[in-house]
Amino acid sequence: MVSKFAKKQYVRKQSRVDHMRASFDAATIAVVFDYRGLTVAELFELRKKLRAVGGSLDIAKNTLIKRAIEGTSAEVISPALKGPTAVLSAQGDQVQPVKAMKEWLKAAKKKDNVIRGAFLDGQLLSAAEVDALADLPSREVLLAKLVGAIAYPQQQLVGTLIAPHRQLANVLDQFGEKKKADNQ
Repeated sequence: MVSKFAKKQYVRKQSRVDHMRASFDAATIAVVFDYRGLTVAELFELRKKLRAVGGSLDIAKNTLIKRAIEGTSAEVISPALKGPTAVLSAQGDQVQPVKAMKEWLKAAKKKDNVIRGAFLDGQLLSAAEVDALADLPSREVLLAKLVGAIAYPQQQLVGTLIAPHRQLANVLDQFGEKKKADNQ
């Protein structure tokens, strides 16, 4: 016979798994890292920072996380679920939450919190690849560079087409100044 307490625990855990599964289904990126050494206040601060950039932080037992990722694109991170595990997940922008987490861990001087891996659009990423992703410039900067790269050849073309006219104008201007100087 199952006690009322056990039933409540089961229902609570099942709702937690359902919540995490919905989060993983919608996520375009999930990063698994070790949260050892972080206090409750630090975790609260990290969650707050991640929420500001569109990310969320889940901490649960590995068995519950494994149940939540079962059948989702995040299932590829299953091998990284060892020891105390925190999972950063985000929808939309994939770089900003990872960058915010890395910056926060660096600012908090937390070197024990090792990134174990991640998934990005269904692909498994190593810790080194996650670090490289966090080092990317923001989306706005990348778009600005792209626009600049597209516009540069056109600017060069316009400059090349205008150059003969500009040179002719300079020659005529100098000729006009010489005539004024000769008349005086």
